[in-house]
Amino acid sequence: MSDHCRLTLPVTGMSCAACAARAEKNLNRAPGVTSASVNFATKQATVEYDPATTATTEIVDVIRRPGFDTAGVSSALLQVSADAVAAAKAVPGVTSATQEGDRLIVQFVAATVQADGVAAALRKRGIEAQI
Repeated sequence: MSDHCRLTLPVTGMSCAACAARAEKNLNRAPGVTSASVNFATKQATVEYDPATTATTEIVDVIRRPGFDTAGVSSALLQVSADAVAAAKAVPGVTSATQEGDRLIVQFVAATVQADGVAAALRKRGIEAQI
């Protein structure tokens, strides 16, 4: 059994409580999501999910599909020793990863993970990574 992760994301673009209800309904139907709540007043989504089944990138896609977006996403450039895109995308909190040569650009939810945490997770998988 995998450990579940909790992700809190600021959500932008909601104009009413019905928007929050729609976003919450979509999140709760997403594969790997065990529970989700979206609060219109605080403009935040809290999602509990199984990282073995779904990635943060997929959760963000579910939020974006009906026209909402996420805020609080930061970027970092890491120097890596190998292809690290898939490993980076598997880190809870990472919303995207692209790589050119030994340069990996990751976007992540700063409230969940920081660049040093992404680098540490990559090193645990045998990929040298430096910020």
